[in-house]
Amino acid sequence: MTKSEAAMVKRGELTRLEAIADRVLMSARRVAAKRAPSRKAAKVVREAETMAHRRLVCDVLSRPGPDCELGAHECPENRIGVDPHHLECGPTKTCHEKMSNVIRACRACHEAWHMNPRAFVPAVKAWCALHGYPLPKRRIFRESPPPDPASPQEPTP
Repeated sequence: MTKSEAAMVKRGELTRLEAIADRVLMSARRVAAKRAPSRKAAKVVREAETMAHRRLVCDVLSRPGPDCELGAHECPENRIGVDPHHLECGPTKTCHEKMSNVIRACRACHEAWHMNPRAFVPAVKAWCALHGYPLPKRRIFRESPPPDPASPQEPTP
C-alpha cells in the first residue's frame, strides 16, 4: 500500500481492501490501454486473412470441373454439400492458402478423407497432374502404394 493510501486508511476515508482494489483496477486499466493498439492491429490482420480465405474458397468452389474433385461420382447440382478441403494443413494459415492446395469435395468424401486419407491418394495425384499442381508434401503422397492383397504374390524360395 502506498503512503497516501495508508494515510487515507488512518483517517478512515478508505478501508485497506478498497485501497488495494482501487490499485488493482487502475493497473488493469493501464494494461488494457497499453494493449489496445496491438489488439486493433491483430484484428486488422485477422480480418485480412479471413477475407483472403473467403476469396480462395469462392475461387475453389467456382473452379470448372466436377462438384467433387475427390470422388469419381457426381454430386447434387445444388452444391449445398460441397466443401473446400486443404490437402496440406499447417500451423500458419496463410502458408497453405493457395489454389494448388485446396480441393473441392462433397461432404461424404470430405468426411471419408478424414477417416482414411490413403484411400484418396490416387485421386489427388490425378487431380494434381490434371491441373499441373505439385504434389502435396505430406508423406502419404510420396510413399509407394501398399501391395494390393487381391493381387497374386510371388512365392518366396
